Amino acid sequence: MYNNQNNALAEQEKFMLPAAMPEGEFTQEELAEDMEGLQMSFPRIKIPAGGALQFEIPSDDPESPDYAKTLVGVILSNFPNNAYWPEGSEYDDSTTPLCSSVDGKQGIGEPGGSCAACALNRFGSAAEGNGKACKNMRVLYLLRSGEFMPLQVTLPPHQSEALP
Repeated sequence: MYNNQNNALAEQEKFMLPAAMPEGEFTQEELAEDMEGLQMSFPRIKIPAGGALQFEIPSDDPESPDYAKTLVGVILSNFPNNAYWPEGSEYDDSTTPLCSSVDGKQGIGEPGGSCAACALNRFGSAAEGNGKACKNMRVLYLLRSGEFMPLQVTLPPHQSEALP
């Protein structure tokens, strides 16, 4: 890796996959039976906002999250995600969106329907300014070195536009 600040090579850390479960511990049938009805959720990273310079990473103690200046890992998956919240509540974690789309194409809720044809997904539809009322985001699943469970990172509109 090349470092622009001092034109020196930075040390490349080795990515470590977690040790696999020993074979024979569980059969696929036993795992499927145990997971029946289980809904999968991933730890969600909070993006720095309001001048903060660190990511907030959930830990075993919800009252004491971990913090990191950078996130390093392998992106396992990424996809577009749209959401429309009532005006003024788009950054409130306890408010669910009125309409959302897990694929960036089809909205579910009010107004719902095709995201491409939705008036709330057009520039100028925001209550203030020239932005969109519907937020176009990107969800990443990031696996960090030595961990089993990926982290979910939702990039806000201004950061997700730079990604393919």
